[in-house]
Amino acid sequence: MTINHHLPKIIILLICIFFINNCSKEHQASKSTSQLPATESNKQSSQKKSMTLPGEDITLATVNGSKISQYDFEMSFRTLFGTYPKNHINDKVKREALQSLVTSRAIAQEQEKELTETDKAVLEKRLQTYREQILVKAYLARHNQLKGITKEMVQQYYDANPEKFGSKNIKAYEMITSGSAINSATRDSLINVIAKDSEQKDWQQWNNQLNNSGYALFYRKGDLLDTILTARLREFIDSINPGEKPRVTFINNICYIVRVLEIKKTPPRPLSEVSMEIKKILETAMLKKAVHNITGNVLAKAEVVFHQ
Repeated sequence: MTINHHLPKIIILLICIFFINNCSKEHQASKSTSQLPATESNKQSSQKKSMTLPGEDITLATVNGSKISQYDFEMSFRTLFGTYPKNHINDKVKREALQSLVTSRAIAQEQEKELTETDKAVLEKRLQTYREQILVKAYLARHNQLKGITKEMVQQYYDANPEKFGSKNIKAYEMITSGSAINSATRDSLINVIAKDSEQKDWQQWNNQLNNSGYALFYRKGDLLDTILTARLREFIDSINPGEKPRVTFINNICYIVRVLEIKKTPPRPLSEVSMEIKKILETAMLKKAVHNITGNVLAKAEVVFHQ
């Protein structure tokens, strides 16, 4: 699958990524410089000039004077596609991606104009939480607490948890039914015949024998996914386990003789559809474990005061 297939996703995700990054970068910068004396602010400005990120000095677009640099562009692509082969990223994809960054910047600017003081306070808290998450992951990675999620790990989780991805245990049955309502005399006669012959192995043949004896019956085979089953009949079949003796029920005077043959496992959704979901699950679990492992050492260095 080429990267062109992901273009709609590029527009949406890059907007989200850049809204967060832009707000965080501009908000934190304005906040930090406003709290410093003029001389200290000048020093920080000088330091920033000497710490230019690769591609930050190359301007691809401006939106109301706000620059989108080559670094911004490449960072967004890395966030979205990781190490996607560069030969799959053609000029059309680049144009679409840059346009999405321009759009996200414009939307962010418009939204910022509409923020109330409460909105700004909430945004500040969200940015602080987001920043802490990045710092925690960076610390854990630097101290060898985080490892990459491999394809083998994803496959192993997928194989061990098929029910989480749509796999179900479904009972397969076979049935002999009258198909329509029968009178009480036929019902009583049929019950006696069933009681004598319930150990029959070949039910299709048994159905033929019953029809030759004067009963108008039909043979059916299927599983609980069959849409033809009524709710009451599906519930009745589901109450039977493989290996149990056949059971008989009458629903609206229609006869049903049923036995469950086996429990089938339906396949889960394809791994290609759920691999990203699995990766997030594994990353969350790994992050929790890593935090647990280093909590003692980190807290030992910190001064912690609980006020409640």
